[in-house]
Amino acid sequence: MKIILKPQRKAAPMTLEKQGEKLIINGEELDLSGIPNGATLEKRHLPDIGLFAGDIERDNAGELTIRLILPFGKNAPHETRFPEPITVTADGPVTLPVYGTPPEEEDDNPA
Repeated sequence: MKIILKPQRKAAPMTLEKQGEKLIINGEELDLSGIPNGATLEKRHLPDIGLFAGDIERDNAGELTIRLILPFGKNAPHETRFPEPITVTADGPVTLPVYGTPPEEEDDNPA
């Protein structure tokens, strides 16, 4: 399963988990087992959870490609704003780029 991320500033981070051919996004389960090899599931047929960035495709070898919006916060690092695609092979939680980092503390007592 290949996940292509499109970063977008949002108020809350996303949770993502893979269980076989199911993808669980923020607790919403999506069963992808019905997509045959070489087929596309168009975005308009996906649940309206505001996190799909495009269609879901299964190539002729059976690999799924999913395009998701990657929410990020105000202080998100470069790696989050410009993420690499993720290849997911194991079941369980998917490690996503960091949502944001705490702002640097200002020095109240400059020397």
